[in-house]
Amino acid sequence: MLGGLAASVGLGTTGWLAGSTFALCTWALLTGALLRSGATTLGPANA
Repeated sequence: MLGGLAASVGLGTTGWLAGSTFALCTWALLTGALLRSGATTLGPANA
């Protein structure tokens, strides 16, 4: 599905690299924040 979308909009190597880097950094930051807070999953804010 992502491959088809990328082909239809002309996403090149640079776009894939930027998107993958952004996704990896977002995952790393969320994982670190969850570990620091002691939470095990994401949920409603201040629940």
